[in-house]
Amino acid sequence: MTYPADLAWELALRTPASSRGEDAVDVSERERRAAFSRLVREHAAVLHGVAARLLPRAADAEDAVQETYLRAWRALDRFRHEARPRTWLFRILLNTCHDRRRRHGLRRREQGAERLQPADPARRTVRRELVDRVLDAVDELPPRQRECLLLRVHAGLEYAEIASLLGIGVGSVKTHLVSGRRTLVRRFGEELDA
Repeated sequence: MTYPADLAWELALRTPASSRGEDAVDVSERERRAAFSRLVREHAAVLHGVAARLLPRAADAEDAVQETYLRAWRALDRFRHEARPRTWLFRILLNTCHDRRRRHGLRRREQGAERLQPADPARRTVRRELVDRVLDAVDELPPRQRECLLLRVHAGLEYAEIASLLGIGVGSVKTHLVSGRRTLVRRFGEELDA
């Protein structure tokens, strides 16, 4: 299924310049660059957020996102239109993060790394401590559970998109989500409701 936000991007990539004549080559290249730029702009914040949760330092996350953009641009001609462009981009990001973790021996985020700050200053200290503990607990989840949670909660992907990205069934995605959530609820219980 093609979604309206993805339509222009896919149309710009589907029509080979060679079939439109020599004058169309420049136009096609501009269309491709513009479509790719839109894709990057639309998903930049979420890509950064997911990479920041998968890698130990902000600099690692930034590097992974930049490498993702580079890999995506180089692979643009191989995009098969079987998945949504954002699903394809997230798959590249996950591969890049996994590669960086293996290559550099990275494990989890450093303690005290950048965290989300609550909007209410009066509750900042208590909320900050809870947020830090929850984020650390998410980091300690098994990799599949952590990835499913991040892609569902942070990136807002649908079950089928997550399944496609991770190469597992929708039922497995749901199982990983339930298991990860249960672990967090057992660990924090009523603190999360406060």
